[in-house]
Amino acid sequence: MDFGIGSQQILLLKAALCQDKAVAAEALDRWWAGIADFDEVRGTDSNLFPQVYWNLGTQIRDATLRARLKGTARHHWVRNQYLVANGGQLLDVLSRAGVPVLLLKGAAIASTMDDDLGLRTMSDCDMLVPRSRAVEVIDILARSDLLEPGRIDQRDLDVIHGITLALRKNRHANFDLHWRPLRSVGAVELAEEMFASARPTAFAGRPCLAPCPEHLVLHAIAHGFDWSPFPRYDWLIDVIKVLRRTTGSFDWDKLAASVLRYRFGYMVGAALEEARHKAGIDVPDAVLRRLRRPLAVLERLEARTRLSSTSARSIPAELLLALQGIRRQSQHYLRRSVLGAISTLAQSMLGSFSGSRAFILNDREEPITHLQGWSAPEPGGRWTDGKLVSCALNAPDGTRPTSLTLRGKPFTHRATTSHVVEVSAGWRRLGTMRWRKSGVGPYAQEIRLPSTIWRKGTAVLRFRIRRPASPIETGFNGDTRALGIFVQHMSFDPAPRDVVQAPVDLSSSGSDHDVLWHGWSKPEPLGSWTDGKAAVLRWRAVRDIAQESVLRVEVARAASGAEDIRTRLVINDRWTGAFSCSPSKENLTLAVDLPERVPAGTEMTVRFEIENPRRRRKVNVADERRLGLWVSRVSIDRPQSSPGRSPADGGAGGPALRR
Repeated sequence: MDFGIGSQQILLLKAALCQDKAVAAEALDRWWAGIADFDEVRGTDSNLFPQVYWNLGTQIRDATLRARLKGTARHHWVRNQYLVANGGQLLDVLSRAGVPVLLLKGAAIASTMDDDLGLRTMSDCDMLVPRSRAVEVIDILARSDLLEPGRIDQRDLDVIHGITLALRKNRHANFDLHWRPLRSVGAVELAEEMFASARPTAFAGRPCLAPCPEHLVLHAIAHGFDWSPFPRYDWLIDVIKVLRRTTGSFDWDKLAASVLRYRFGYMVGAALEEARHKAGIDVPDAVLRRLRRPLAVLERLEARTRLSSTSARSIPAELLLALQGIRRQSQHYLRRSVLGAISTLAQSMLGSFSGSRAFILNDREEPITHLQGWSAPEPGGRWTDGKLVSCALNAPDGTRPTSLTLRGKPFTHRATTSHVVEVSAGWRRLGTMRWRKSGVGPYAQEIRLPSTIWRKGTAVLRFRIRRPASPIETGFNGDTRALGIFVQHMSFDPAPRDVVQAPVDLSSSGSDHDVLWHGWSKPEPLGSWTDGKAAVLRWRAVRDIAQESVLRVEVARAASGAEDIRTRLVINDRWTGAFSCSPSKENLTLAVDLPERVPAGTEMTVRFEIENPRRRRKVNVADERRLGLWVSRVSIDRPQSSPGRSPADGGAGGPALRR
């Protein structure tokens, strides 16, 4: 098993952790001699710099290297202190609510095994709370004004393992709130075992809990099997620290029992053998024989797959990971043979869905179930993760929708290619969704749903993402996931609306966001901005719209700039109006006559063609949107019977602009 731990990594480990300073300094000199560019050192190698400086300090012989390591150590120390201080405030909030908190990963190692909280590089702070209180905790933190609010509900707890929350005052300081210790283990017993065996500790001077040494090792190694293009062996550093601190008291039998219970035997066994070979850790032979079971074929394949590039994994490899995830979903599957998990995986990819994993994770009104290949929810939506993604559609009351609307944007970067997603149900291909390489332009897609794909009111759709991309490989950021499409919304058929009776409200407090088709920014208090040169609204009329009615668009304002925003409204590709909207005026109303009757059940589209959208300039804030009009509401007025009065004159909310 190749963990990417070569001779350079071994030298750096010695420099950071060897208690003989002379040996550590010699190892650092040899490591430095093999480095051509200090700034190109990545992954765990660079994460070790604070530990190296703490271990050697003034004994670092090369003055340039000593200065660079000192600066890096100081940077990480300050960053950690800021993260720890805010973590203390978070613990205060949860303590007042009586919620127990168990530290994970870097926070746990730093508070229990390190001599200083600044030694371990921490990009975020991971905390585990009881699953039964997870939704309550998110709500408590949203009201605390400490973190940006997250959104989960009870159904999310069964599929995802945690949610990332950012500080309101600094979006670069994140806290990962978990209700499952590991993404790949859905069985609630693991978290219960970790809380039951937890040890008291302190973080930022506040009392909390940390895993026992055996669970620290299990957790570190399980996370060590996440792929990275750079050397990643922080799990080995954590194992060394834990075993060094617990010499003579570490319970190897407890570790082995927990590892085998959750089917991590091969992975942990391979990691411990690597630790023995590369770092000289004394691991009992009996433990290694117990873990490295020769017939654990699926565990062997899983270990190799997890260490491979996420974007280059084959579909069989992704199915293997999904299968192992299903096996760890509950103690029921852990105790049974693999056949039951294979059946569930087949149902979640091909159909004949039994409902055993029916966790509805979309908007509360939408009967759409995310099954395989979805990331945790983020503000505004969630990513597809990998090449194979599936969801179940549940038709209420025997109705069978004829189309699925998907609104989303692809992951775009200069290194990515055009985005193609093939959609199938069972063995039947339903269509293809395409986005340009740049990701701009229309990003809403519609897939027709034939009646033959439904089974007892349920249909399973499978999305094949041809070329997902990993942000870390493109240099975008450190995210190692294989991202495809950021799905903002999914729904059935065009949304029914009686726009004559009730205007469409596009503000953040409105309930009509499902009419946003493509070309729109996230709804804000006054409405939704058009984003780009084309923005489309789409719904289905639930009543007849009389001839000579007037469609009105209420605009809070136009994008600021030296010239007017020039736009063209196109209704159902037939009726148009051209307008020039001044940025100096607010609460404008655009009006277009509908010269013909529109029957009930007709699909209505309103397309805004913005001739000159512009980017908003803000100091120290990246805003790539190309804004045009800030649209608040859309309504349809009945024909006026009063002679001599235009139906578009003097509309509510401001002056009317006629086509």
